[in-house]
Amino acid sequence: MIPAGRRVVDRVQARAALAVGRGVWNTAARAELEVAVDIVNTSPVLYLLDQVHAHADGRRIPPGPTGNHDDDLLNTREAAALLGWTAQSVREADKAGRLDGGIDRYGHRFWPRRILNQRRDNPMPKAPKGPVRERLGTEYGERE
Repeated sequence: MIPAGRRVVDRVQARAALAVGRGVWNTAARAELEVAVDIVNTSPVLYLLDQVHAHADGRRIPPGPTGNHDDDLLNTREAAALLGWTAQSVREADKAGRLDGGIDRYGHRFWPRRILNQRRDNPMPKAPKGPVRERLGTEYGERE
């Protein structure tokens, strides 16, 4: 989740903010950072920018996000959990245009919680059941 109103950074940006080389990042800095700050999203890994800067400056780490906000951006897994779907169903609905509001960030798709809540509370109507003739109420191929 990308919390509403909070800036996030990925691992590359966090390493740049800490001003450490790749070797130091891979051996120590990343592990220290991940103990000190909140990981707000796991795929891709995202950190809160204000927490990364506080860690880099040796200051007290500001609190992470609390509660749910309508403008939070949820990743595919989180969207699936909120909708009661599978992650694959979310991806397919997005690709087919049946799930609006997707935003691309850091090479992944995210949806505002507000849009997902609306979709959950107002699902698309299901297709009628039964053979085509029964649904149309006429003989097959005939029109009234």
